Amino acid sequence: MLSLYYVLLNHIKKSFLELTNEISTLFKKIFCVIITFIKIIFFILILFLYPIIIIISFIIFLLFEDY
Repeated sequence: MLSLYYVLLNHIKKSFLELTNEISTLFKKIFCVIITFIKIIFFILILFLYPIIIIISFIIFLLFEDY
């Protein structure tokens, strides 16, 4: 009876460890996806904002050129 109890306890412990491991890998994957999404958003923002900043600075340069 005691050995059955230990086997059951060991099985519960193994399954709990496997479950926590799966949850941990799931959170790592979700975190990686979120980080990648943020990187893509920043890349797109930089890609679109950089020419706009250059154009605005050129317009400012043309406006204050005569001084």
